[in-house]
Amino acid sequence: RYIEIVSPSAFVNSDAFTISEHVGSHVILVTFITYGCMNCQNTFSFLRHMDEKYREQGLQIIGIHTPEFAYEHDASNVAAAM
Repeated sequence: RYIEIVSPSAFVNSDAFTISEHVGSHVILVTFITYGCMNCQNTFSFLRHMDEKYREQGLQIIGIHTPEFAYEHDASNVAAAM
């Protein structure tokens, strides 16, 4: 059983989707990030590597931005950072 994440304010690097569209057909890795966080930024190269290595075998990586500071709430800033 899962709870759908609904009504995100924006999608970056993807068309709109629901996680339920991928359940059962993909391995889903969900990561919660803040683009201004250095610890989060340090994981990006690992996530890119995982995507390159396992996308064809069904890995779907979903990053959920959880803004903390005012500038992080602006979707255009998030898109520029990604």
